[in-house]
Amino acid sequence: MSFFHALLSQVRQLLVDLDNYFLFDEFEQPMGTLINAYTPPKGTTPVVLGGTHAITSVETLLASSAGLILYHVGADDYVFEGVFQNSSNTASMRIDMRYADNIPTTTHRIIFDFNSGNARLREYNGSGTTPTQTITDARTLPTGEHFLRVECIGTSVRAFLDGVLYVTMTTAVTTGQYMAVYGDTIFQYHSYYIFPGALFANGVIDLTSHCWFARQKLVYDDTNNKSYIGQHHNDGTGYTQHVLTFDHATGTMTTVKVGTVSEHDDHNEPSILVRNKGAYNDNRLFICYAEHGKSVNIRYRISTNPLDASAFGSESTYQVAAPGSGNFYVTYPSCFQASNGDIYIFYRETVNGWAYVKSTDGGATFGGRVLFFYGGGARGYLTFYQSPVDPDIIHMLGSNGHPDNTYAVAIYGFYFDCSGDTVHQLDGTNVTGSMPLVNSSMTLLMSTTLPDTAWFEDVVVDENGDSRYLMTKIPNAKNDNYLTKELWYCECVSGVVSTPTKIHTAAAKYMDTKRVPTTGGIAAYPPNSCFSRSNPSIIYASKEVSGVCELFKIVRNSPTEFTSFQLTENSPCDQWRPFASAATERNLFFLHKRFYYDYQNFDSQMLCNITA
Repeated sequence: MSFFHALLSQVRQLLVDLDNYFLFDEFEQPMGTLINAYTPPKGTTPVVLGGTHAITSVETLLASSAGLILYHVGADDYVFEGVFQNSSNTASMRIDMRYADNIPTTTHRIIFDFNSGNARLREYNGSGTTPTQTITDARTLPTGEHFLRVECIGTSVRAFLDGVLYVTMTTAVTTGQYMAVYGDTIFQYHSYYIFPGALFANGVIDLTSHCWFARQKLVYDDTNNKSYIGQHHNDGTGYTQHVLTFDHATGTMTTVKVGTVSEHDDHNEPSILVRNKGAYNDNRLFICYAEHGKSVNIRYRISTNPLDASAFGSESTYQVAAPGSGNFYVTYPSCFQASNGDIYIFYRETVNGWAYVKSTDGGATFGGRVLFFYGGGARGYLTFYQSPVDPDIIHMLGSNGHPDNTYAVAIYGFYFDCSGDTVHQLDGTNVTGSMPLVNSSMTLLMSTTLPDTAWFEDVVVDENGDSRYLMTKIPNAKNDNYLTKELWYCECVSGVVSTPTKIHTAAAKYMDTKRVPTTGGIAAYPPNSCFSRSNPSIIYASKEVSGVCELFKIVRNSPTEFTSFQLTENSPCDQWRPFASAATERNLFFLHKRFYYDYQNFDSQMLCNITA
């Protein structure tokens, strides 16, 4: 117990030191009571407590000083989120929420708990011991690590376990600002957050995620001022592919499930386009998606009506190889339409490299695969941007490997010309005969030397048809487990590449929320950046400020000079993975991260939107 007290004391001191940053009010003791030698903070800003904290007793927190911790959250609406681990599937765990008045008044309580194989929401009105309503879902809690989310917003109370909605209730009582967490000693909370509901003001959809490789992620239509977004989202039935329709005039959004890939993996986000060129210009939406390296299938659907994501035709499947052919498993399908109406899907195969398939009938059928990129190393990566000057030109930004490869990764650029299905170096040299491309066939943008390594983030093409690039350099990566991520820039004008320039240190921390990152693959994730889709001289980037990544607007003054403006501040957790629309208002989307253990465990991210 002394270790536990000491740990809490250290965390308390840390929070005091960060008082000015988080804008906490002074700590106070409710009713003069100390909870585990820790007095609860008071205020409207989120309370964040990390580390491992054992729940020390099953005793009622109202009746004794035992338990994990008690909060005066200072807001009627709030969300509790935590990552916990249990060592027995018969464990009980409980969260008490919305006490109507000061502790220990019990006129109104909402309790969520696990007990005897059930997940339960119970509401008490008055001082009696019998709940006024109980919502139960039979649920054995498997031994191991779990993510829990309980939200009290307005009259709605919902509880999610590992991203799946299990129990929900409606309550008429919306007041009460205290909460407690306690349970058996066999529970351990690795970390937990408490968010006042006001922090969700910029949120447009919760329980969602995306990666930064598949393109196009978003298409904007200026005739109706709406963006159509492909997103990996959990609507309460698990993570699948959705199309979000966002109205930039009103800030409202609708969502429809389109995908059948239910794997919990943000690499399974869909790619989307509007058929608006050549022989197929009916403005219908085309969307494609795949499992992350587990199937030979590319799946795709076409909307029933123009610029309308409310209904899609049946799912079609294209097999790039015989089922079970592991070297051909598909990831990151990225779709584009050429000027004549042909549709291309570029995608990564597990071992072989990157290939494409082409449809000449608007996406009804696709021809045979063409392997065009290998990269010269294991697990090469690509991302894409279609030129606004010539839609047949698709610029590609790639690496000759993953940062966790044993060698120093280099970054390259080249482009694909749909008019003849040819590939070219940035100076125009035709290297189609060298497919699948390797290092010597592409234009070098940035090289590194061990122990440094690199990755990439975004590419854009300006009004002159020249390309610009955002890249990640990871200095000393092989010695400090990829801790520091730097944002670098270069551009190619008339076939000549500028010297790469460092914009800033994006983060000197791990972007996943594992206690100790153990693999370079996850530790190497940058907070990410993107170009504006209406002005290529504007960059939106996530950058660490006092331990939390905030969003910045960066203006390119020259290839080597930039001016930076901070967009978000005092965020309770990282704001990361931005992507932009060409709209003039509400144009920037990003993830409010909260918890992101890795690409297969991200049960608490919210997609947010601001004008930038």
